Amino acid sequence: MFEVTKEKVLIDGEERTVYGIRCGDEYIPNVTADEDAARRLADLCDRESLAPWQLIDVVADFVEGL
Repeated sequence: MFEVTKEKVLIDGEERTVYGIRCGDEYIPNVTADEDAARRLADLCDRESLAPWQLIDVVADFVEGL
C-alpha cells in the first residue's frame, strides 16, 4: 500500500510542509507541497497495483507534469 508522508523542511529560510510517498522500503520524500496531489498519486499507485520499485518512475513522471 502506498502512503503519503508529511514532513517539515526549510525552503528559502521558511519552514514549509511537504509530502512524500512510501511503499514498503521504497520512500521518496519531498514530492510536492500539495497534500491532495500527493494523496491522489498514492491512490493511483494503489489502484494500478504498482510494485514498490516502480515508485521512482511514477514520481519522476508526476514531477515532470507539474
